[in-house]
Amino acid sequence: MISSLRHVARPVFPNLCLRTSANHSGHTVRHLAPKQLLGFAAIGSIGGGVGAMVGIGGGNVMVPLMTLWSSSLTQHQIMATSLVAVAGTGATAASSYAAMGAVNLPAAAVITATALVSAPAGARYAARLPAVQLRLCLAAFVLASAPLVALKGTFMHGRPPADAVSPTELLSAGSLAAVISAGAVAGFASGLLGIGGGVVLTPALALATDMPQQTVLGTSLAAMVLPSIAGACVHHKAGAIHAVAALPL
Repeated sequence: MISSLRHVARPVFPNLCLRTSANHSGHTVRHLAPKQLLGFAAIGSIGGGVGAMVGIGGGNVMVPLMTLWSSSLTQHQIMATSLVAVAGTGATAASSYAAMGAVNLPAAAVITATALVSAPAGARYAARLPAVQLRLCLAAFVLASAPLVALKGTFMHGRPPADAVSPTELLSAGSLAAVISAGAVAGFASGLLGIGGGVVLTPALALATDMPQQTVLGTSLAAMVLPSIAGACVHHKAGAIHAVAALPL
């Protein structure tokens, strides 16, 4: 579906790309017109706002919108560039939650350690896939995760108040296993698709733990900052990040 939408959207903005060059890895680097950069800035604002509210890095919003908006970036560049923005918006939002004491440090550490392994693996796998398959993976993930976002209120129902749980409270053995698994999946999806992974972590933390709603969101955001950076580094080495497009995001 996203592939067909992107194909339809391309002729709408035929002159947004000014000129092209190639980087050291052979990726075409298109120089973007001001109008396209303004579009990326708007996409970044939307993604960052949504991400902060629902505990995701915003990539679930930014990547589909960038796919529809931009005819100048390849699918690999869109996902790689989005991951840079995800790391930045996630770090900013996570710092706000941390200042309120709404980050469970043991859970965040466990997720970070797990996702630091799987996120680079996802990024390396993305480099091996053709653009069409990447778009299909993105479409499948967005469709599969849509019910999780819609059911967020149900997952969060009956949470204890924010000051009822210590930010250093340890996880039970059962919760730990679930959180580790969710961290591995979230990390791989983050590196592969350029998203924050919070769409996986938020419901997992809500179902597997008794954390307050704010702590679930803050922990999800904080845990994926370093894995997003690790995945972005792999994409950078592959030459897939469009630095100019990343700035307004």
